[in-house]
Amino acid sequence: ENNTNYTIKDKILIHLNSTKDLGIIVDSKLNFYDNIHEKIRKSYQMLGILKRNFSRMSIKTWTTLYKSLVRSHLEYGVCVWHPSKKYLIDELEKVLRRATKMLKQCKHLSYENRLKMLNLPTLTYRRLRGDMIETYKILNNIYDKDVVPLLVLNKDSKTRGNSLKLSVNRAHLNLKKFYFTSRIVNNWNSLPDAVITAPNINIFKNKLDEFWKDQDIKFKYRETLNLAGCRTYD
Repeated sequence: ENNTNYTIKDKILIHLNSTKDLGIIVDSKLNFYDNIHEKIRKSYQMLGILKRNFSRMSIKTWTTLYKSLVRSHLEYGVCVWHPSKKYLIDELEKVLRRATKMLKQCKHLSYENRLKMLNLPTLTYRRLRGDMIETYKILNNIYDKDVVPLLVLNKDSKTRGNSLKLSVNRAHLNLKKFYFTSRIVNNWNSLPDAVITAPNINIFKNKLDEFWKDQDIKFKYRETLNLAGCRTYD
């Protein structure tokens, strides 16, 4: 524990275990537990409001309200606080599980079939997709180079199928293994050239969706967990 006192103009600064910055709760250990639980709490709060005020909703109305009022909380800044532990991923996914049961039209269906009926992918899939989109933006200099994480291209001429393969980040600490620069490498490298060389972000999104549409990751929660490479320990 760091007991060092820092001062500004002879005034001692108060030690804080966490603070909110741009709507994200950042804690001293960078595990973002408080932030995740806050996102879940707000999402359930919004679901309660929808249930009380929109008792009879069409599927189109419900999905619009869910995406704008609930899912937006669960995805704001998620590349920063992206969960890696299975129990946290499960807690986030429970929000969508409960939300999809609010509609009488699909309440009797399994979770996978509810998602298919509503055309809503799992939240885990959404985070995977978001990571790929952010990677594309970084590699194509859409963001300011001075503020983005460093992604190192693999210069090995023997690489096949992907001309923008990233070098594997050898992380020894468990926490660092799930940082953005580490967790995105395998999934990005698995994408074909036809996807990663798209001329703009919208075409990239379309090609990415097309490439993944026949794989069991969009609506099947367990398969998506495997691709996410989450850890099951605390």
